[in-house]
Amino acid sequence: MCSDISQYNMKPIVVFAMLLVFDRVISSFVPIIRRLSFKVSCAHHMHIRHQDQSTCREMTSSTTSDVDDPLLIPIPSNQYRTSDIPKVFAYPHYYDPHPIAKYASERLKEQLNDISCGFKSMLNNTDTVGKMMGVFVVQYNDTDNSIPHLGYLQAYSGTLTNDETSDMHFCPPVYDRFDQDCFYKTGEDELNELNRLIDQLESNPELSIWREHLTKLQEEQRSVKWSAFKKQQRDLLAMRDELSNEKYNLLDKRVKREKREKKKLKSQIKQEIQGAENAINELEQHIQSLKEEHKTKSCQFQDTLFNQYNFLNIHNETKSLLPMFANTTIQRPPLGTGDCVAPKLLQYAFMKGYKPLAMAEFYWGNSPRNEVRRHGLYYPACRGKCGPILEHMLKGIEVEENPLQHAESEVELEILYEDEYILVVNKPEGILSQPGKHLNYSVYSIIKDSYPNATGPLLVHRLDMDTSGILLIALDKDTHKALARQFIDRSIQKRYVGE
Repeated sequence: MCSDISQYNMKPIVVFAMLLVFDRVISSFVPIIRRLSFKVSCAHHMHIRHQDQSTCREMTSSTTSDVDDPLLIPIPSNQYRTSDIPKVFAYPHYYDPHPIAKYASERLKEQLNDISCGFKSMLNNTDTVGKMMGVFVVQYNDTDNSIPHLGYLQAYSGTLTNDETSDMHFCPPVYDRFDQDCFYKTGEDELNELNRLIDQLESNPELSIWREHLTKLQEEQRSVKWSAFKKQQRDLLAMRDELSNEKYNLLDKRVKREKREKKKLKSQIKQEIQGAENAINELEQHIQSLKEEHKTKSCQFQDTLFNQYNFLNIHNETKSLLPMFANTTIQRPPLGTGDCVAPKLLQYAFMKGYKPLAMAEFYWGNSPRNEVRRHGLYYPACRGKCGPILEHMLKGIEVEENPLQHAESEVELEILYEDEYILVVNKPEGILSQPGKHLNYSVYSIIKDSYPNATGPLLVHRLDMDTSGILLIALDKDTHKALARQFIDRSIQKRYVGE
């Protein structure tokens, strides 16, 4: 199960200590042994692999802290100096993780890479989009509340069942919607039942039959043209002098009879069309009423759910989601708000009384189709879902200034290609693609100033502020529409390079 340890020239007592780490019989001594042999265990960590399914669980339990908290993983004191401990919390929406946070992140990545970790197996499913993962470095005191130590917490974005995360020690969600006594399951079942009824009615063969029948009736109605009768009447009048009275009267009666029959047919078709439309409207009104019911219940369900999310800050003040987003542009939290990494980590730290020091978030797994997220790379906290939440949760904590407020006033965009229709530029990191809520200076504003006659949205796609790369810009509305369609159809190929 492990490589030849003799090659490292270790003392017998150290070898013995390493073997004890993975021995369940004396697992109670693991914390002490780990602190004595931390450097050696780190050197061998990537060489040691358990074959049973308890690997991830044992790796976590072997780092139990001096406080009674199985989710707090201690950081050995030989991994940092007191002078290196961050004094100010980094601005969460644009920062480079502190080295101590990167250290914790690498430990989490090692666990996620373990072949027997069920959480990794779930994320490695080719049909599964990856997740943001994160660590939170905190300061805590030991059991006698006298000696400060550093440790870190772990969390993932989104919601998963306990079965999917049982082999990892992650911070719990702010609100557990999978609790059996929770209203969520009942409300979700009601909405799903409404969706099932709507789908059933929309795919009802009767509705399709009526729509096809209506289409045929409308085509038949259009085929009845009064212009043909008017032409027959004109032709008959033109031949009046050439025909005998008997012949003329016979033809006249025939034209009038055909006209009456066509009129009767048109009236009959009109009635049938009305009947078909009434049948369709009745079915569609039922569908629409169910959709309205679903919309109302969905809003009520979301409001109830949002009110369950109550976030703490260092002053032990709580605030739910709806008041937090009341003054935003959309005035409501987006779907999935409250389950991101940063709020989970902060919430648990405040509940336990830990002092926040540093945070790091990275993406793990298959890249999403609509965002620039690459496996293993670090990313800041999102603004759309986390901005108002973190504004409340970081209240009372000394946080670095928003670097966006001091963005460079002059950025030179490298033009890679230009003609009368398009512009291709190389966007450097540290500048927004388009104006943000608190900062107008962006690639868009630069192009707008440089090309005053350009029309339309200009930017065909976007890149994150901390991402550099090629941006395609359309200089008129028609070109923008054509290029945007190519992005939608995925006929434009994109390639991401991570450093």
